[in-house]
Amino acid sequence: MQSMSPRLVAALGHFIRYLVLFGLLIGTALYTLVALSQIRGEDVPRLSVTFAVALVLVDAVTVLSLLASLRHAMTGGGLARAVGERLRAVVDQTYPADTEPPVPGPYVDPPDGQLPVLHRGRPSVIVAQDEPRLTRLASRNDVRVRFVHAVGDFVGSGTTVAYVEPPEGRDADRAGYERLARHMAACVRFGPSRTVEQDAAYGFRLLADIAIRALYPVVNDPTIAVQALDQIENALLRLSDRPLGPAWLVDRRGRPRVHSSAPHWPDLISLVLDETLLYGAANPQVVRRTPERPVRPPARRHDRRTHNTGCRTPSGA
Repeated sequence: MQSMSPRLVAALGHFIRYLVLFGLLIGTALYTLVALSQIRGEDVPRLSVTFAVALVLVDAVTVLSLLASLRHAMTGGGLARAVGERLRAVVDQTYPADTEPPVPGPYVDPPDGQLPVLHRGRPSVIVAQDEPRLTRLASRNDVRVRFVHAVGDFVGSGTTVAYVEPPEGRDADRAGYERLARHMAACVRFGPSRTVEQDAAYGFRLLADIAIRALYPVVNDPTIAVQALDQIENALLRLSDRPLGPAWLVDRRGRPRVHSSAPHWPDLISLVLDETLLYGAANPQVVRRTPERPVRPPARRHDRRTHNTGCRTPSGA
């Protein structure tokens, strides 16, 4: 698990805890030095000294608490549970349970005159999209936005992330649409690596990595792999009755405004099970566990060849 720890620490938010702890320790040291500098002769600032002692006790409790949490998290089962909890939260946020089943619609080729939304920064990964703001901008300007890259995709400098499609029959105000495209680009957040914030597939990828590495001959811990499979199954069960695949984000009047890409059910199944089965085919525990993987109800399946997309409201709107 050692080689995976940097990705998992970033995904689980432990780095923020380290920063808070570091700031607390530095603050305590600075406060103590300032208090010592105020001592004149035999006068001792008892209140300042008492507060400094209290800060030291708080630091000690914080360090011990963080070490205890790391002891539980840095085991295979603890990692799987932590990633599973984070993944379930992302699933509930990205694919709400109260969302109506998507109404499939035919795929429509974009009209001529569309303008690209470019990524002008360094090569990076799409971390998140501000869906409510994107939908408001598109509705206010009566345009549609079609993303060609999904959250979690790597894009280079100058790469087209999306296209702005003006309404048919309207003369394109190129300067205005270029301004709008820049505002749209500001709604997409980029980072050096993938996160689980809006990328449920990355959460499944982390769980699959835990299972795969537990099955390496040098590790040979199938129990950890089974624990990771338990978390995978639980997350897949949450997704089994929720709309997946590409979807249109609709405005308040129900008009499609932003087309976003997302993985289909077969993509997720392939992501979490193909490599796990490859490495665990000779292990009895894994073989016994994998036939229990959830099967998506046929009524909810989407055939990728039909190019059908559903509609949903932006998350956080």
